[in-house]
Amino acid sequence: MIHAAMRADEMLAKGDMDGLAAWKRIVKAVEELLSEATPTKDYTVH
Repeated sequence: MIHAAMRADEMLAKGDMDGLAAWKRIVKAVEELLSEATPTKDYTVH
């Protein structure tokens, strides 16, 4: 997750808003994957 956040910062510094948005989505996905919280919707947990 740290690497993805660093890449998002790099995109922001370059002014690459599309790249920033992509890396922010990756950060969010990683947070969800690492979360121990139970999904709020009707999901099957494997």
